[in-house]
Amino acid sequence: MSKIYTNNLFTRLKLVVVAVFMVCAAGVNGQEFAGVKTVVIDAGHGGKDPGNMGTGRYKTREKDIALEVALKVGQYIKEAFPDIKVIFTRKDDSFVTLAGRAEIANKNKADLFISIHCNAANSKSAAGTETFVMGFKYEEYNRELTLKENSVIFMEDDYKETYSDFDPNNPESEMFAGLYQSAFQDQSITFANYVEQQFANRVGRRSRGVKQGVLYVLNRSTMPSVLIELGFLSNSKEEDFLNSELGQVYMASAIYRAFKEWKKHREGVDLTVKSSAKVEMQGPAENVNEKEYSDNPYGIVFKIQLLSSTRKIKEGSSELQGLDEIEELHVDGRYKYVHGAFPNYDEAKKALKKVKKKGFESAFVIALKGSEPLKVQDAIKELEKN
Repeated sequence: MSKIYTNNLFTRLKLVVVAVFMVCAAGVNGQEFAGVKTVVIDAGHGGKDPGNMGTGRYKTREKDIALEVALKVGQYIKEAFPDIKVIFTRKDDSFVTLAGRAEIANKNKADLFISIHCNAANSKSAAGTETFVMGFKYEEYNRELTLKENSVIFMEDDYKETYSDFDPNNPESEMFAGLYQSAFQDQSITFANYVEQQFANRVGRRSRGVKQGVLYVLNRSTMPSVLIELGFLSNSKEEDFLNSELGQVYMASAIYRAFKEWKKHREGVDLTVKSSAKVEMQGPAENVNEKEYSDNPYGIVFKIQLLSSTRKIKEGSSELQGLDEIEELHVDGRYKYVHGAFPNYDEAKKALKKVKKKGFESAFVIALKGSEPLKVQDAIKELEKN
């Protein structure tokens, strides 16, 4: 082993020890955590690194969509939580190194690092969202995505010196892969699960789940960290959705809601409590036998209306007991309470049967386009046309 590499190993080990010590110290007394103060939002790629190019039907690239969504997420967090400091790794089309992104998060002592990207695959039918956390060991399943996201290293000046101790294909460099993040693994998984739940339940996207990958930007961030893939730009339907203003608002809103849930969890749960959330291990998109994606990119979502009232019903009321994920809509002066979010009518009908068995006999399916009510039949016809 070379002297340079040995020094790098010692440096990394010291950082790992510090990170683990910090978390263990905070875990002694859950009350010592002062709350979420700083969030770093990372728009993937940028500048000379366009990210993936999509189908070629749009001038926008992965870097452009990632930036638009990242800025919206930051805006929503700032508006809802003015006391939280939101820091962006980039606010324009600039090139930021992978090491630089992690350094921004570490220097600002962020409580959460969110990296936003878009996916691509050789298969045009590959579709869905997925959120990555740093793995404890290298997983062959996610080799292609890992190589793709880490490949920006080779665009950087002096990359051989900067990343001399990091090579996902070299078992020797993987000796400490994941140890930086091991202290924050449970919190990372918890946030990642909230993100995927929001994408599936509130936006009606197909979730491919929470996965592991040896990703440099996560590996070197000393706080809970995730890398979010918003969807596949190689899939024309998802590309249309992610290039639309409505689609970007929906995805950013989902990430914001996931943050709000995670913040509540993080500030109310002792660090010593282990997350029960599971990380799904799946193969790269190209190797998955994908069925034609049934999700719609047109902003149409089907929900189940449980009841409507002229008065606001308090949270926890007996009138709404028996179901999770109940949303309040204010339409034409009435409060409407709805459950779920389904990309097509058939899925909503199946869910309706289960809802009625829970005591909501008068429940029925409604349709929304964006935030506007739409007749169910009109929604079905619009989807059939496309």
